[in-house]
Amino acid sequence: MIPPSPPKRTSAVDIPLILDLICQDLTRNHLLACVRVCRSWRDAFQLQLDRFVRLGKNPKTNQEHTRAVVERAGRIRSLQVDIADGGWFLDSHVDHKPNAVAVTPKGSNTAADAFTPAGRCINLEELSCLDFNYLPRPSNGEEGWFYHAYDRPSIISQSSNALHLIKQNPKLQSLYIRHARQFYRTDHFSPEILESISTHKSLTHIKIHLDYAVDAEFRIQLLQHLPATIQDFEL
Repeated sequence: MIPPSPPKRTSAVDIPLILDLICQDLTRNHLLACVRVCRSWRDAFQLQLDRFVRLGKNPKTNQEHTRAVVERAGRIRSLQVDIADGGWFLDSHVDHKPNAVAVTPKGSNTAADAFTPAGRCINLEELSCLDFNYLPRPSNGEEGWFYHAYDRPSIISQSSNALHLIKQNPKLQSLYIRHARQFYRTDHFSPEILESISTHKSLTHIKIHLDYAVDAEFRIQLLQHLPATIQDFEL
C-alpha cells in the first residue's frame, strides 16, 4: 500500500493578497533579490516587477514591449515616462491615443478594452516625467527654437501630456519632472494640471528640474498651487 503523500504546504507568497501586502514596501532591488531566492519565489515575485516601469524607448519602435506595459498598467506603482508619452496611460482620449497602434489585449475588440480597471494606470505612487531625447526638435536655425519665443506652439499635445496622470492617480506621493532642453515650455503645466496638483490629497514630494530660465510668473503660479500635503518641494 502506497502511503498518502503529505499535504502540500502553502507559502505566504502563494496567496495574492498577502503577496501584494508584502510587496507594497519593497523597492525594485528588493524584488530582484526575492526573484533569485528559489524557483517558487521567482515565479511569485517576477510579476511584481511590473510595479516599476521605465518606458525609456520610443513606444512606436518597440510596440510589443509597449503593449505588455499598457495591458498591465494597473499594477504600476512607479512610472518613468517621457512627458510626450502620457497618452498611453491616460483615461481620456482612449479612442485616439497619440501614436497608439493595436494595443488591444487578446480577445478584445476595441482599443478601449485595454483600459478596463485591471489595465488602467490609477495606482501610481511615484511619477517621473522625463526627456528621453527621442522626440523631434527644431533645428538651431528654425524660428522659435529658443525657449522665450512665446508665439511658438507647444511641442507636446495636451492629449499626450504625462502630467495629466497626476489627476487620475489619487495615491500619488512623489512627482519628479526633469527637462534639460530649452524647447520644453512651462505651458505643459496647464491650468487643469496646476489644479490637479493643488487639490491632490496624497502628494508629498515634488521636484521640478528645468535646465533653463523659468519666469517669475510661473514660479508664483506653481507655489500658489502646491497641495496642503506637501513636505518636500524643489524647483
